[in-house]
Amino acid sequence: MFFLNKFSDFEIDVVGFLAILGEGSIGANAHIITFTKWCLIPRLLPAPQVLLPAQRPENLKVKEAYVTAVESGNISACINHVAHVLIDAEDIQRNETRCVRIVRNPKHPDRPIRPKRLSPLLAVNLLGCGCSVGLFVASVVLNDGMSMLATLCLSFLSTLTGVANHWDLVAKDPAIQPKPDEVLPRGDLVVRYPNGSFLVVKCNEQVARELYFTREDIRYTMVQRRGIYRTISLTGTLLLMLGVIFLANATKALQLAWAVIYVLLNAAYWSFAALPKRYHWDLDRYKVTEIGIERPNFNDNRFTDALFKAVLFAQGADWARIGEAAAPRTKIWDDWLDLAEIEALSCGESKSGEYRDLKWPNRVEFSGEIQPFPKNWQPHPAWKALYDKSRANNEIVVEKQNAHFGRCGSDVSLNLQRPALSLLRRLMLLIERNDSSSELELDCCNPFLRCDCLQQLGMPPVLHSQRS
Repeated sequence: MFFLNKFSDFEIDVVGFLAILGEGSIGANAHIITFTKWCLIPRLLPAPQVLLPAQRPENLKVKEAYVTAVESGNISACINHVAHVLIDAEDIQRNETRCVRIVRNPKHPDRPIRPKRLSPLLAVNLLGCGCSVGLFVASVVLNDGMSMLATLCLSFLSTLTGVANHWDLVAKDPAIQPKPDEVLPRGDLVVRYPNGSFLVVKCNEQVARELYFTREDIRYTMVQRRGIYRTISLTGTLLLMLGVIFLANATKALQLAWAVIYVLLNAAYWSFAALPKRYHWDLDRYKVTEIGIERPNFNDNRFTDALFKAVLFAQGADWARIGEAAAPRTKIWDDWLDLAEIEALSCGESKSGEYRDLKWPNRVEFSGEIQPFPKNWQPHPAWKALYDKSRANNEIVVEKQNAHFGRCGSDVSLNLQRPALSLLRRLMLLIERNDSSSELELDCCNPFLRCDCLQQLGMPPVLHSQRS
């Protein structure tokens, strides 16, 4: 069996590759890394090539969602990065509804949006700088010129990336300049996420436009011209390659030290990326308060329940019909939204209160603003009653809805009436062409093409009741 006889036989030339590993942890927070002035200090940084893209972004990353203003009707197909970090909606569950109130913090109403001065990012930056100084001293003491050159190249590379990418948010000029005695109109809005969840934000019009309807543009503070940036990017790439070459020719002892340090830095930056983003941003300009809701007398987790809670918090249902409507545009859903709006208005606005744990009555589970919930009305049974009434009238309407066909994934939109057998035959032909098993797979979040239609065709439908 082969083992090493002496330390000089230990080959770790691959240590140079450790300098370019860790792209995921660096790329996830590249914008916050280059937001602080600490990005200018010489330090060791895993995967520095991530901070030298061919083209720099012009605005912060946005979150996929649909935003609708309740009063003004403003719409947006995404959520700004700062608004998403402020609400911390990463863990919102499917068919869940939350409500928050956002106001300007009276203590810091005009505080700029910036990274926190004391944050985990400061710790990892100081760790990288300390490792750089330690390796440089060790290289000098051990007379290892190659390791010293590698330390200089890879340390000043991080400074170069900081100079090229340091940025600041473009100052947001308020679209509304309120007078001291003026009361701003309601800017309440509803955020609809792709998983069927809702977030209702209660705020004034100024806060709504600042956070949700104004683009977050980036202004690079040190290098504005693209030609200069590309020259710096090329120089940084050359420094990275030279640093890896010098590192491969260092002595074995220092190569081992480099390997340990890069493993440590990768672990530190991975931990930094795993933290919630609110740990890195100073958003004291705004104050966020959670609004609770009374426990309903049922425990369903359906789309209709989540939509009704959003209507209840928003005290209206018109927003659900604007743009990409939150509910299918059919008579059944229109009637249901009208009923939901009546019930929501009958409950009124949220009030101060508390509710206690069901198992431990002495324990207060939530205290603050609580939205009343209807006592004798349930969203899904009300929708089901409207649907059954439509069936009793011998009509089933499918309007602007998608039927997803089996494995092929093609879509079809039909306007169906039960006596229209020609349309049903056309539907049969589409199914035979797309799926030989003659099974129709429906998305029941829009439940209008039902079993009885398919039974006329002699087909067993496969229904997935995810939400209805």
